[in-house]
Amino acid sequence: MRYCLILAAVALAGPPGRADEPTFNDRPLSAWLTMLKEDPTPRKRRAAVVALGEIAAANKSEFVTALSAVGRALQNDASPLVRQQAAAVIGQQKVDDAAVVLSDLTTAVRVEKEPSVRREVAVTLGRFGKLAKQAVPALTDALGDKDDAVKAAAAEALGRVGPEARTAVPELLKLAGAADKPLRLAVTFALGRTDADDKLPVAVALVETLKTATGVESRREAITSLGLLGESQGGVVAALALQLADPDAEHRVLTVGALGKLGPAVRGVEAELLALFRTDPDKGVRRVSIRALCQGLATEAGRLIPALTERLQADPDFEVRVAIAQELGGLGENGKAAIPALRAAQRDPQIRVREAAAGALKQIERAGVKPTTEPVKP
Repeated sequence: MRYCLILAAVALAGPPGRADEPTFNDRPLSAWLTMLKEDPTPRKRRAAVVALGEIAAANKSEFVTALSAVGRALQNDASPLVRQQAAAVIGQQKVDDAAVVLSDLTTAVRVEKEPSVRREVAVTLGRFGKLAKQAVPALTDALGDKDDAVKAAAAEALGRVGPEARTAVPELLKLAGAADKPLRLAVTFALGRTDADDKLPVAVALVETLKTATGVESRREAITSLGLLGESQGGVVAALALQLADPDAEHRVLTVGALGKLGPAVRGVEAELLALFRTDPDKGVRRVSIRALCQGLATEAGRLIPALTERLQADPDFEVRVAIAQELGGLGENGKAAIPALRAAQRDPQIRVREAAAGALKQIERAGVKPTTEPVKP
């Protein structure tokens, strides 16, 4: 809507272009280029930036010409509003295509004087994801910006770059306890995705964030980042275990999922996850709990067979029964004690459970365990 208003404020009549020249609002590309370069009115130059972005998006053959002009405006235009518009327009292009102006963005985040423009540039760099790895040093420097909104945008952009931004982790850690909530949230997001070489200090910082966070969004971001980090030391397991009692089912699912990514460390909460598997009122929690346990215990998961087979018959939700059958099949040879229960599950009223049980039996048999009884017909 704001772009429509900008363009509506500009007279649409203009000099004709060449016959094959792309147009926007009946004005040819060349006219918009001239307006952006020469018009003394910031409002019209801003309209030209929008128009060139539209032409770039719709005309592959003129993409470089149109967007390169926007990139130059980002660096050189005298008006902060035009520069901010240029950053926003670049951010709306297809990421792979817009890489032609990545160097303009990288330079802008270093030299731009206006905080609102620096923030917009950082947000746009974040849209490039790992393609913006060349901007990591500039974004890392931006973590020291005087403006919290700029620092937050830079932190999130670094998180979206991912492991290629791991060199920024020391600077991110300095901001982990920031007073500004959006900044702290962005840093939490980044710390879980930048794959630090030394994960322990990151884990400690994220645990502290989880313990002290007052908002749901902050706690959930800390939980997600701890799962992505995959570090079980530094009090991670204990901190996550406390979140298992949260009254919100979605929160419990998220927490169990994070624990499931910690490998053998899940042994530390085996009893708690088994309790959730048996009694949690939410079927999603029950499903992810048994998945986390089987993943974490790996070859030791055979000791869960009594609990699994009991719930294979007793759980009221067929989706959970399907998940149990699948986990039993995944045990391979270690799942041989579950064969009788799986054969019984072939009489389950739900076809998907019957199919999952049959598939699990095949998995166990392929692992070298021969059936001890004749197949049970559904």
